[in-house]
Amino acid sequence: MQIRRGETNLYVSDLERSAAFYEAALGFEVAESGEGYRKLSQGSLVLTLFPSLNPGPAPTPGMVPHMSCDLVVDDAAIEAIAERLETAGAEVTPLKSWAQGRHLMFRDPDGIGWELLSR
Repeated sequence: MQIRRGETNLYVSDLERSAAFYEAALGFEVAESGEGYRKLSQGSLVLTLFPSLNPGPAPTPGMVPHMSCDLVVDDAAIEAIAERLETAGAEVTPLKSWAQGRHLMFRDPDGIGWELLSR
């Protein structure tokens, strides 16, 4: 059996705001849009945004069972991406070094947490 990467689904409080955030901060483009969803793509990564039934903020990472996702970029781009994230309204931790490169954590406007890694 082989498992391949599929789409990442995000449940957000405001489709338009979230789509605009991912477009401005990370260069995603709207690939498909329909009633009640937006499909965004950036390279081989696809995010599908759906409206949340309970539009409160996402829990703080590590406080309740959940998952997080890593996004990997070239090291030369990570500082510019960190600036774009902050400009787009993300909560961004300071950039830190790790064994393979540098990383930071960020949360989108709904509090959904991500890790940005450089290699």
